[in-house]
Amino acid sequence: MNKNRKNINSIIDIIGWTSVLIFILAYLLLVLKIVNSDSAIYHLVNLLGAVGLVFFGWQKKSKHLVFLNLFWILIAVVGLVIIYFGGSYGI
Repeated sequence: MNKNRKNINSIIDIIGWTSVLIFILAYLLLVLKIVNSDSAIYHLVNLLGAVGLVFFGWQKKSKHLVFLNLFWILIAVVGLVIIYFGGSYGI
């Protein structure tokens, strides 16, 4: 493998690991009651982590990772829409 490809793979891996750490951070903030599940920051952090993992999964050709995180993005966007435009969860 040439040096440029190794550098690109290293960057992709850094994006993947950073995205995982972002998810852990979101959950930690929730558990420590620093944020709550209906706060915009919680949904934004989850959205950021999911976008990073979609990119990582796409690059690594991991369909299940992409699929899961596309739904995670959808859930985060729905949460943000509810926060900013009102409405309820319907439950």
